[in-house]
Amino acid sequence: ANSLLHGHTWLDLPVSKGLRALPNPYSWPARIHLVQEGQKVFWDHAYYNGHYYCYFGVIPAIIFFMPYEILSGGQWLPSAYAILISVLLGAIFATLFVTRLAKTYFKDPSLGAVMFGIWMMGIGSGILYHVFTCSFYSVPEAASYMFTLAALWCWLSSIKHPNKVSIPWVFFGSLFMACNLGCRPQFIFAALLAIPIYWNAVFKDRSLFSRRGFWPTVMAILPFVLVFVPLMMYNVARFGSPLNFGENYNLTIFNMTTAKRPGLIGTLPIAFYYLFQPVSMSAFFPFIQTTTTPLLVYHPVEPAIGGFFTFVAPFALIIFALPWLYSRHRYALSNAILKEYQGKRQSSRNITVLFIVMALILSCIVMLFDSYMCGYTQRYVCDFGTMMIIPALMALFAMVPSHYFSQAYAGDRRRAIQIVCAVLCALLVITFLMEFFETFTMGRYGSLLYNVPSNYFYVSNWFLWMS
Repeated sequence: ANSLLHGHTWLDLPVSKGLRALPNPYSWPARIHLVQEGQKVFWDHAYYNGHYYCYFGVIPAIIFFMPYEILSGGQWLPSAYAILISVLLGAIFATLFVTRLAKTYFKDPSLGAVMFGIWMMGIGSGILYHVFTCSFYSVPEAASYMFTLAALWCWLSSIKHPNKVSIPWVFFGSLFMACNLGCRPQFIFAALLAIPIYWNAVFKDRSLFSRRGFWPTVMAILPFVLVFVPLMMYNVARFGSPLNFGENYNLTIFNMTTAKRPGLIGTLPIAFYYLFQPVSMSAFFPFIQTTTTPLLVYHPVEPAIGGFFTFVAPFALIIFALPWLYSRHRYALSNAILKEYQGKRQSSRNITVLFIVMALILSCIVMLFDSYMCGYTQRYVCDFGTMMIIPALMALFAMVPSHYFSQAYAGDRRRAIQIVCAVLCALLVITFLMEFFETFTMGRYGSLLYNVPSNYFYVSNWFLWMS
């Protein structure tokens, strides 16, 4: 942000003579030798053609850091505030999105299920890790979390009634979604959820991608052009290529410009860690420990706490009930907004199934992409967790309709639903407690022992009797 305000894309950081003279500045041993000689080399910055660059998305710098520096007379905004602003706005959009999702695809979701779904999105997306880390690494992911939920809510809200798509809603939905490319690009995969959202609008109502839907179509595409083109020009100005974001020029512990990827044998264990890594617990404060993540081949691995289904969102295991729900035809999945298709259960049900399947596939693609390209780190769970929790929400709404108290749900069926709800509530409480104690875990990035020791010891004193 400071560099842009001063009219250049490179960071205003001194480049040591030794680094300029290195034939391969991305060599970790060569840079270590410079540091041992007392030369300053900046860690985790992109280095290209004699300048340092930031390889993180530029949009958070534009919307948060630049305005703050201008309004404050030159002061810099702490990263923690940008993260908290993004997550608080994201919580609002998450509430709006979950509510709209329930109204759009389900006839009568219960109020309790919708409220529980809001908690599922807030906790199960993996965003709490960023809230309690608050380092600059979390800024782009927190911003993308906010933009993605805002975009999906706007898109769902744009379908007002048959034969019409609201132009302002579809425009802002596309604008927010496009901003992901300038924050955390992995979140841009969520744009493909527009396919089930606008399926009827495109193939039945013809209110998009048709002569009658010309202006809504333009407004759906235009924001991507308005955002993508400047971002690509920004990349050209820095690295000479519109699709080069500079991440491979990062000065880290290995040479990313020539790094060999792990292949299938290295990617699958990382995928397992992301999804099913067991939690390591102890009988002493803080009760949650970092886990071991051994790999057969070298790949970047940072401290792990547990997998998506074992630590971040155990209640998302309800996803595995979806095949049973689909095969048994137990609950009506109907699109309540598209009135002319009301009652045509099969059509509406297929769209809902398409939404679920695409969300699952896209989340798995992002998870495998992160595993293959970036290795393992707990903060990347949010990349795919935001989309993976959506099928869990839809399974919950299908399983707990508001009329399950009626006579039709008497007996064993009602008891089964009550047991499922009780289990989900217990898992949510357990997850919340694990997330709380995980912030104190030694060895994780952003542990309170290192960031705010007074808070760490204040809480740890509660449990001295267990020592």
